[in-house]
Amino acid sequence: MVIRNALVHGLKAILRCINLLPYSAQQKFGSALGYLCYWGIPKRRRVAKSNISICLSDHTHKEQKQILKAHFKSLGKNLIAMYTVWFGNAAKIEKKMLITGEHYLTQALDQKKGVVLLSAHFTTLELPFCWLKRIGINTGAMYREQKNTSWNQVMHQGRSRHINHLFRHIDIKSLVSALKEGMVVWYAPDQHYAKKRSVTLPFFGQMTSFNSAIENIQQVTNCIVLTQFSRQLPTGEYEIAFGPPLTATLDNLITTQYVKCLESFILKAPEQYYWVHKRFK
Repeated sequence: MVIRNALVHGLKAILRCINLLPYSAQQKFGSALGYLCYWGIPKRRRVAKSNISICLSDHTHKEQKQILKAHFKSLGKNLIAMYTVWFGNAAKIEKKMLITGEHYLTQALDQKKGVVLLSAHFTTLELPFCWLKRIGINTGAMYREQKNTSWNQVMHQGRSRHINHLFRHIDIKSLVSALKEGMVVWYAPDQHYAKKRSVTLPFFGQMTSFNSAIENIQQVTNCIVLTQFSRQLPTGEYEIAFGPPLTATLDNLITTQYVKCLESFILKAPEQYYWVHKRFK
């Protein structure tokens, strides 16, 4: 634990130095950092390789390997971008943002209801919050505590810069209260979940467990549910994408619609989904 805490503080110091560099240099350092992680963390490399082979089985072995290497580069580049948003000059990242589907968010806010941004774990997931704060939106987000206490402190401090309220993943009561008060809440149910409120759905042809709590949350709060995904474009810009409202029907759950939207967005930039998470257990 002492070693892990020291590594966190060391990483933060390195990121602080890199953050002083021009954006183009930061991106090069990020790619190099990702390359080091590719070779230096074999356990996560194996997990990502397995996930990619399962979900992107229609890609050739060569294409899968290219996606795997590009994924680690994306992790490195966006670790630096995340640090910039948390502790540096966030305007440096924000000016590179391309907002698509903003009218869906505007229309939802006009209804004076709570709004859930149903998102997912992409390498760029931390970036939209600085834009949301700048346009004056009171934002909340659910998070899961990590085992490393030092990283938890860094994460909480960084996220609190742009997020008004942070809810632990088990604190559904506070989330419901916030939505009833009209808050916009970011929520990502895409990682492995095999508890009571789960549903098994096809995800790239693989039957996969998803957290389906959004069904009850929407019924209780009458909130509006939008998808919100993000990715880095080949130009270096960041697309922050909002989708149309998702509404449950008797034969089409919100979660089912969400998974289909998620699959479509992953295919736009497959190297930027968070493949290093052990999705299939």
